Amino acid sequence: MLTESTKIKDIFDEKYLIELSEKIHDVHKNFRTTQLVALWGDIKDKTFSQRIDIIARGIGTALTNYTETLDVLSRLLVPIDDFAVMYSKGIKFAPFGRYVEIYAPQHPDNFNETVQFVEKFTMCYTGEFAMRPVIEAFPEQSMKVLKLWSTSDNVFVRRLASECMRVNLPWARKLTAAVKQWKDYVDVLDNLVCDSNPYVTRSVANNLNELYKYDNALAVELTKHWREKFGTKADAVIRHGTRWARRYKSNGSR
Repeated sequence: MLTESTKIKDIFDEKYLIELSEKIHDVHKNFRTTQLVALWGDIKDKTFSQRIDIIARGIGTALTNYTETLDVLSRLLVPIDDFAVMYSKGIKFAPFGRYVEIYAPQHPDNFNETVQFVEKFTMCYTGEFAMRPVIEAFPEQSMKVLKLWSTSDNVFVRRLASECMRVNLPWARKLTAAVKQWKDYVDVLDNLVCDSNPYVTRSVANNLNELYKYDNALAVELTKHWREKFGTKADAVIRHGTRWARRYKSNGSR
């Protein structure tokens, strides 16, 4: 678990590689543990994101069957039921999400296995980064899945349905594929705009806020739609989701 004195990148040290290798070997006896441990020489001078990327690619090199690798990684996941500690406790799983980011778009025939893994993964660590390249590569299929996720009993899955669609997610590439599936995009957010969990509604508001920056007309349309469909129940989300637009207007730019 992270402490104030821990640098995030230092979690992914030689000890981490040894322990991860041993855990993979426990569920996949043909895995050669030396392959991941040997990466330490490549990553010890690297940043957090670089270490995550190298480890994910190392997993992909050591385990060449995509669906088999998803199954192996899935067996190592440990669900975390508290948003407050999910990042600090679940960060050890970050290379698993990066693995999906890199390899999922290359495996269109295994779309179902991919989204099943991401659904489980997001209960252990934030899954939106893993899902965004999947949406970009397979937008129509992905939006159908997001609509299902938006009605899930699991709050982490519901939040993921919104969070992975954001046009501008911090530390991620811009994503417009979801918005371009406009009807499905609205359907997903409709299912979440009155959610009882603030982590979910905050994500919905951030979708609206970023939509104003991307396409003002669509954002106005969505805001009007929510007011007509949900009335005052959507007021808090709309208020938070129009913060950029109101600030922009107050500065005299509109």
